[in-house]
Order: sequence, then C-alpha cells, then structure tokens
Amino acid sequence: MSYFDVATNMGGNNAQIALINDLARDLGFRQITPYSGLLATEELTRKVPNNFFLFASDGELGQIKSQVQNIRNSTRPRVRFSPLICFVEVPLPMLISQCIQIGFDDILTLPWDPKQMMPRLRRQLNTPITYYETSTYFGPDRRRFGKKRPSGQRVFNQSQGYRRIDIRRDSAHGVQIIGDTTVGHFSKRHSHVSWSAAG
Repeated sequence: MSYFDVATNMGGNNAQIALINDLARDLGFRQITPYSGLLATEELTRKVPNNFFLFASDGELGQIKSQVQNIRNSTRPRVRFSPLICFVEVPLPMLISQCIQIGFDDILTLPWDPKQMMPRLRRQLNTPITYYETSTYFGPDRRRFGKKRPSGQRVFNQSQGYRRIDIRRDSAHGVQIIGDTTVGHFSKRHSHVSWSAAG
C-alpha cells in the first residue's frame, strides 16, 4: 500500500520530467501529475490531503524559484505548506545553499535509493514542522544552517522580526496549523498574500 497521496512533477525539461516520474513511482506515490498552474493545483488539494511538489535541478534555479514563490503564496494552506522536495544530481555547496534559501523542505542528492529517500519523505507527514517567515524568507526552520554558508548570508537572522508557523500534515486532514506567532516587526515579503487557516 502506498504511503503518499500525490506527487506533482515540477520538472523543467523532458529529462527532468522523466526522472521525477521514475523516482515518484519508485517511492510509491498513488498519483503523479504534471504541474498545470496554481489554480489547478489548488483545485486538486480539495480532493487530496497532501501533494508533494517534486523538483529537479541541474544548477539553474531561476524558474524553480519563481514556481516556489507562487506555491508558497497560495491562499490555501494545503498548497502553501506542501512539501517541496528538490532532487539535485551534483551537490555543489552553492547550489545546496541556494535551494535552502529558496525554502525547500528537503534536498535529496545521489544516490536516489528509495530505501534511503523514503524515511526522509515520511518525516514530512505526521510530524510537527516549524516554518519561518521574514521579509526575505519563507520556509522550514533552517537556523541550523545559519552559521556557515558559502554566500556569507543567513537564511534566518534571529535579530530581525519574524513569523513562526507550526504545522502538521496528516493523511486524513492535510495541513493543520497548530501555532502562529509573530515576534518583533518584519516587513512582509513583496509577494506575500493573506491566507486563512481553512484547508
């Protein structure tokens, strides 16, 4: 029996699309669907609790960053807080750093062995997860990466104001927001839109 509901294939070219389809099948996703825009994705989440967005990077992140921003600004929590997973073939430190800064939930590098990947994907469900929003970042808690990064910048700076959102995803209800607090003052991200706690 499959552990996961839906994988949305975010591949940017034919090779990436084929790679993601193969990996999603190996991981046992019940359904694999191509990305058809935010509105179609929001409609899909009315029917399925959890939708994993699967990306693949060959080093070019411009289009990926734009797609992630669109997903993270959805008014529907089941979309906004969906697991965003990036498959990276060559784990260059700068590329991994950029993926972290974009706000991916996990970054998987070779070898892409289902036995090794499965536990990491399972951690996206039935586990409390903390997200932070600042004027420049929205994504999972990455403070452990804040000290040593090739760019010399921090993803999350404790001295600035931030919003902390605690969530939990489960197979019955999808995303549940279990905590939402703001500390200090921060300017909302340029692309931020308001959203409700309704699934």
